[in-house]
Amino acid sequence: MSDDALGGRPYNGEGETAKFNEDDEVRPAAGGGFMDVMREKTQALLCEFVGSTMFGTIFMVTMYNKNQNDQSIPLGIGAAYLCVVFIGLNVSGGHYNPAVTLGYYVSQVSMANGCVQCIKDVFAGWVMMVLYMGVQTAGYFLSTIIARLIVGKKDFIPYLNQYCEDPGDKDGAEDCMRVVFAEICVTFVLVTVVICATSKPGIDFAANFNKPEMGAAALTIGFAMISGIAMAGTLSMALLNPGLTIGVWFGQDAFNKDNYKQDYDEINQMWVNDGKFGKSPFSVVLYYIIAQFIGGVAAGLLAITGITGSH
Repeated sequence: MSDDALGGRPYNGEGETAKFNEDDEVRPAAGGGFMDVMREKTQALLCEFVGSTMFGTIFMVTMYNKNQNDQSIPLGIGAAYLCVVFIGLNVSGGHYNPAVTLGYYVSQVSMANGCVQCIKDVFAGWVMMVLYMGVQTAGYFLSTIIARLIVGKKDFIPYLNQYCEDPGDKDGAEDCMRVVFAEICVTFVLVTVVICATSKPGIDFAANFNKPEMGAAALTIGFAMISGIAMAGTLSMALLNPGLTIGVWFGQDAFNKDNYKQDYDEINQMWVNDGKFGKSPFSVVLYYIIAQFIGGVAAGLLAITGITGSH
């Protein structure tokens, strides 16, 4: 990991910035001036915010619209993620997911240059990593409000605790364990695919791909999202994203406390009677978030070993 976090300039491992061929459709190396660096980092953060807002809106309108066709959900969400990744790949890395950001950050740590340099690398980009996570989560907050406006009060039904009830209850704890394992496994797969598809030696978050490479990487990541939702959608909602999880919890708490009994009275009478569709305890949110971050970190550690071919 270079000290130029998010700069997106390839490093040849010999103390020099790698040169591009004239025919390569890549973003030219930026100048080393303070203003150039600040401009690149600001663009990266804005890209993550806008992309998270776009993807979060599509996700929530697709997943939490009670009039939606369930068969189209994985394809629609995967296609949306594919598109926003393609848009942001060369600007910010196209993460839109704190678990992806953390996993990618971990994957860039290397002991090849000694322990001291490794420690320097770890601390070199942590501020930007935290800022990435912050703007991603802010984007998902905004996307919840936009989705609510698009779908309408009666049809917008975000929820978490259909799948993970109060962990204090015995049956609820078992359900939460299933959610945790599902989120760990599918998040691990997604982040591993992102790292393998977008990682280049010496590059931090932003990439320098030509158009065919961008298309191939985005398509691969989109298919990983489709398969993840198809696998875990009925187990945990397949959120795979701490920022999105917080956005869904916010939407459930802020907009739909009065709608759950009405929406689920005819279909799931037992859930209404048991009081399981109301405000989710924050402990449920933590179950999701911790599982997603574990999956991301595990993918980053796997990438360090070189087994996945990303190094």
